[in-house]
Amino acid sequence: MSADWSQLLASSAYLGELYDGDPPPTEACELFYVHIDEREDSVTLGFDTRAFPVNLPHEWKGRDFNAFEFHLFFTGVTGLRVTGWGLPKPRWPI
Repeated sequence: MSADWSQLLASSAYLGELYDGDPPPTEACELFYVHIDEREDSVTLGFDTRAFPVNLPHEWKGRDFNAFEFHLFFTGVTGLRVTGWGLPKPRWPI
């Protein structure tokens, strides 16, 4: 999947602004969090990337960050099927 994956979001404005319309490719994002809430029919995925945003919010400027985390929240999830579940080797040292 190309870096255009953000176009699949209901609102790609926030990530689009941070990355100047060019978010990191999926290969540069490490899935670190999965929450399946069967009561609310929702799934939350958390990602970590070293591809730092180019347009930093004012409160981030001058700070020594080395990674960016973001979460995607999916609602109205039905028929969820998870396959190939396993623990991958980290892409970078923790």
